Amino acid sequence: VDAALLQYRDLKRTQPDQHDFGSDEPLLDLGYDLIADQQLEAAEAIFRFNLEQHPGTSYSHDGLGDVALARGNKRQAAMHFEKALSLDPSNDYARDALQRLRR
Repeated sequence: VDAALLQYRDLKRTQPDQHDFGSDEPLLDLGYDLIADQQLEAAEAIFRFNLEQHPGTSYSHDGLGDVALARGNKRQAAMHFEKALSLDPSNDYARDALQRLRR
């Protein structure tokens, strides 16, 4: 993942109009596929990269919250879900995750 992100950044720098993911969805899908494969470091890198590309997206914070939960870090997970809600108050996924964490 690190090598791919480095290559993308180089391509984006040299040919900015030709390299764009369009929306945050392709990277979100990739991040969740990596979580499903238990590749948590790679998933975290993808979600963080997605936030660089799409800073206003709340869904990458959901992904980072899910990575933190998979690692057993409930405090960090709650922080990410709270950030997701602050960016998008209608984010039911983050709201539900916070409710489950608080139980």
